[in-house]
Amino acid sequence: MPSDLEQQLQGALRSAEPAEDATARARDAALAAMSPQTAVTLGRRHRLALAIAIAVAAMAVTGVTLAASGTVREVVGIDEHHPPRHRTAPPPDHRPLPEGASGFATVIGHDVWVARPGAAVAHLRADAFELSPNAVYAAVGNPGRLVVLDPATMGVVKSWRVRGTVVAVAWAPIGIRIGYIVRQNGRYALHLIEGDLSGDTVVDRDVEPVTPAWRWDSLAFAYVRARGRVAVRDLEFARTVPVRRPPCASESGRPGQLAFAPHTGRLAVATNGGAQAWIGQPPGRSFCLPYAGPDYLGYLPHGGGLAWISRTDVITTPLSTLGRIHVGRGGGRVVQRTAAPAGLEAIAAAPDRRSLALAFSGHRLNVIVVPLPPKGGPLVTFDRILLRIPNPGYSRDARLLWR
Repeated sequence: MPSDLEQQLQGALRSAEPAEDATARARDAALAAMSPQTAVTLGRRHRLALAIAIAVAAMAVTGVTLAASGTVREVVGIDEHHPPRHRTAPPPDHRPLPEGASGFATVIGHDVWVARPGAAVAHLRADAFELSPNAVYAAVGNPGRLVVLDPATMGVVKSWRVRGTVVAVAWAPIGIRIGYIVRQNGRYALHLIEGDLSGDTVVDRDVEPVTPAWRWDSLAFAYVRARGRVAVRDLEFARTVPVRRPPCASESGRPGQLAFAPHTGRLAVATNGGAQAWIGQPPGRSFCLPYAGPDYLGYLPHGGGLAWISRTDVITTPLSTLGRIHVGRGGGRVVQRTAAPAGLEAIAAAPDRRSLALAFSGHRLNVIVVPLPPKGGPLVTFDRILLRIPNPGYSRDARLLWR
């Protein structure tokens, strides 16, 4: 990307106020900054990245029946004629796509179920999986390559060879950059690459395999360095800023999930699957969030992750309890709490922050969608099953992607 265009893009993003519609305005401003003459100079190298940004801004998403091509079977490990055990996508009991969603993916270990509007549920195997903003594209990581797919057809759009195995992928909200982690010889390295899989650079050669988290303006992302140290990579100033762990956070609880609050630089760090969490505000001080679950009788609680539902409210999940915590400048307080079914594995918030998706494991894995009520009442009711996956086994390695 030419330096003058990048400066215009960064300036447009910085000028957007952090309001509820800030992301949309930032995208519009970024696209408006591209004059016809500048756009012509992008060339083939940036066409995919530009297509992603335009598709995100226009919300142009179409859905057709998902069918894996021969090429993509090789990439993601689908064998149509001899399907391995538990690799056939089960028929959903209800609708596999939440209302208004552009795409939804359930990731259990190396198994991925992908739903798109008007399409059947597609199933594939991958070491890492991510949906781009508005599910325009999907990124798949496997040994030796990072692949961009069209989720509507499961066809390969672009492929990039790597040394090692891609184990985590994070797509920037504006869609023009991807952060990904590669495992090689027992170590993990963090890379940054553009949305068209060009311009690959190494950000950090010694990290932990925790999916990076992008800030809302796509100008910074958080990741976990070696020995559980959290850091934020600032792309605007090309620097890495450490995020201090508060003294109250358990040293034995390694960060397992990172999430920026919408339209802010406030970073939530979850340990023990979201049972415990703390807030980092670089360069400000960090602080622990209150425990939102029942007494755990001396043993370490576990949860299914965390999810921001506004700039100030976050859901944590200790011991299959959903707790809504209001986060202030220097601390937090529990404002709602409700018990959830046992076996809570993963949580994700809808893009509009009005609903939650939850995954529970047992004899089968159930994915459900629940609305968020106003403050003061019961948090959720568990009545709508989105997807049932027979006999998934017991796994803490679960993610829900809602785009």
